[in-house]
Amino acid sequence: ATHSDSTAKVNLDNNVQFPAGHVIQTVFYKANAGSFALNGTETLYWSFLVTKKQSNSDLVINFTTGYRMEGEAGGVGGIYFGFRRSFTGVPTTADPIIYGDDDANASIDTAYFIQYANLYAQPITLSFFDESTTSTSNYYGLFAKKYGTNGQMNYNTRSTAIVYEIAV
Repeated sequence: ATHSDSTAKVNLDNNVQFPAGHVIQTVFYKANAGSFALNGTETLYWSFLVTKKQSNSDLVINFTTGYRMEGEAGGVGGIYFGFRRSFTGVPTTADPIIYGDDDANASIDTAYFIQYANLYAQPITLSFFDESTTSTSNYYGLFAKKYGTNGQMNYNTRSTAIVYEIAV
């Protein structure tokens, strides 16, 4: 590290070692506007690339979006959500689930249920920890599918992901 008296700033070299638990970087991602109807098939909803500063660091991901359901009065409906990760490009359903599989069956099945017809503007926040990988390029994809009555994902510029890279 070097210090400049004229600017009162410290410049860090590329090989700086941060203590375990230190936040190395915080990155903010914002979705483009759009929507799509869900069916019973797992579908990619949104993806983003995280480029880590250190190959052995961990990531904490906080994702926030909204959804709405349409259906018959008194019907039970919901949406299954899950995150998949790839090291080579936009994730597909062949990539491993890192959040949203509660019984290790390789299918997203973490659900958010509602019991009312035409319920709008439901916010949801998903947070998870992705342990150290040796790759510096981590692609994440949020997948969704419906449960029960009709479902529709609506995403807009308020759909965001905040990623914290943590030194180990």
